[in-house]
Amino acid sequence: GAYATKALKGLTVQASLTYQNPKYVEFDIFNVATGAVASLKDKKPLRQANFMTNLTASYEANGLDLSLNWSYTGNRYADDANLFQLDAFNVVSGGIGYTFPFMQNQSLRLGVHVYNLFYSLGLTEGDPRLSTGVDPTQFPYLNARPILPRRIIFDLTYNL
Repeated sequence: GAYATKALKGLTVQASLTYQNPKYVEFDIFNVATGAVASLKDKKPLRQANFMTNLTASYEANGLDLSLNWSYTGNRYADDANLFQLDAFNVVSGGIGYTFPFMQNQSLRLGVHVYNLFYSLGLTEGDPRLSTGVDPTQFPYLNARPILPRRIIFDLTYNL
C-alpha cells in the first residue's frame, strides 16, 4: 500500500509498505554443468524481501526545499535454492536546496543531496552468476552488490 498527505502547507509526507510471502509453486531448473534437475518448489524467489517500506518527508516554502527519506528492505535470499540469506538493511538520504527567482519567471536552484546519510552497510543482492544449488558460503569470497557508500551530490538548476 501507499499513502501521501499534505497536512501542513508546503509539507508532503509519502509512505509505502509492502508485505509479501512469495514462493515458487512448481519450478524445476536444469543444471547444464551437472545434468541434474533441481526443484525450487516452496523456495522464495531470490532478492525478494517479505517486508519493504519507504518513508519520505519533503518541505517547500519561500524558495527553500528540504527532503528526508528512509527505506528498509528485509531479509531475502541471494540464491534460487535459498542457501544464503542477505541481512535486512536501512538507508537514509536527505537533501536541501534553495531557489533564487529572478526576472521573467526564471530561477536558479542550488542544492545538495546526501545518499546513505548514516553510511549503512549491507548487500542488495548476491552473485547472479552462481549456479542454482551452489552454496556461496563455500567460497573464500562472496561476489555481491553492496549498498553504495555515503555520497554527496551538489546540483545547480537553471529554469528558463
